[in-house]
Amino acid sequence: MLKVAVFGIGRGGEAVAQYLSTELGTVEIIEVIDWSSSKNVYRDPKVMRQIACHFISPYIGKVDLVVLADYALSLVTNSLKKQWPEQKIISMEVDFRHAPKSCQNANVVTLIANGILFQSKLGREICRQLSSTKVILPDCSGWEGLIDSGDMSKDILEIELSKTFTLASSRNPISRHQKKFLDGNLSLRSEVIKFLLRTTPAARPSLALAGVGETGMRTEDTSSSCNVSLSGFTSRSRRRLPSPQVAYLLGTHFWNVEDDLQEIFGYGTLVVDFRRKLLHDVCLALRLRGLDGRLGE
Repeated sequence: MLKVAVFGIGRGGEAVAQYLSTELGTVEIIEVIDWSSSKNVYRDPKVMRQIACHFISPYIGKVDLVVLADYALSLVTNSLKKQWPEQKIISMEVDFRHAPKSCQNANVVTLIANGILFQSKLGREICRQLSSTKVILPDCSGWEGLIDSGDMSKDILEIELSKTFTLASSRNPISRHQKKFLDGNLSLRSEVIKFLLRTTPAARPSLALAGVGETGMRTEDTSSSCNVSLSGFTSRSRRRLPSPQVAYLLGTHFWNVEDDLQEIFGYGTLVVDFRRKLLHDVCLALRLRGLDGRLGE
C-alpha cells in the first residue's frame, strides 16, 4: 500500500489529512501534526524549515510522498526538495485556473487568509493572478488559534466579517452579538489578541494585520510589538458595504469553518478552496490513474 505523510499545523493539517484519507481509500495517510508551535512562528522561513525538517525527517525514505499541508510551508518546499532529492514532496498551491469557471468573471473577491501570506513571494503571485479583480482582504488574524482551541464559532465569524462585508446572515446593521461587544467597549479583535497572548506566548513578538483598500489590497505589518492600535466596531459607513462574489479560502484551517462561511456570506457568494487541486497533485505524484482519488476502492 502506498504511504503518504501529511505534515501540517493544528486543525488545518488534520483537515487535509482527513480529506486525503477519505478520498484516497487505497492509500495509507500518516498524520504528522505540529500542535506545539504558534502559527506566528511560521512567519520566518528559516524557522519554518527547521520545524518542517524536525517533523518530516523520520519519514524520509519510508513513505511514497510527503505533503506539506499549509500554504505557508510552500515557501520552504524547494529547499526541502534540495535537501532530500530522493523523496517526493509537494505542498499546497494556489492556481485560480482550478477554480470553478463561474469564478473567472467575478468583479469582487475576498481572500480569507492569514496576512502573513501576503508578505511573501507566494502572496505577490496571488495578487498578480488577481490583478484585474478587486480584492478585499479582511483581517483574519487570530482565527487559526481560535479554530485550534475549538473556540471559533459562527457568531464570531459573523461579527468579524460584518466589519467589512454586507452579510446574508445578518440583515441588521448591528446584531445583538455585536451590541454586546459595543456596550462593553471592547472589540472582538482585542479579545482575540488577549486570547493569543494568554494561550500562546510565542505569539507575542508579532501579529500581522491586513486592511481593505478602495481599489485593491494592502497589508500592514505591526511586527514591532503587540501594542498595536486595533479598531473596535465603528459605525457603518453610509455607503453599502460590498458583498464578494467569490471567497477564496487560502488557509487549511478555514476548511473547518467552510460551511459556516458559506451560510454567513450567503449563496450569492461562492466559497472556494483548493482541495481538489491538492488531490490532483497528490494523485499525479503517486501516478494514480484518473487523478481524482477514486481508484481501486
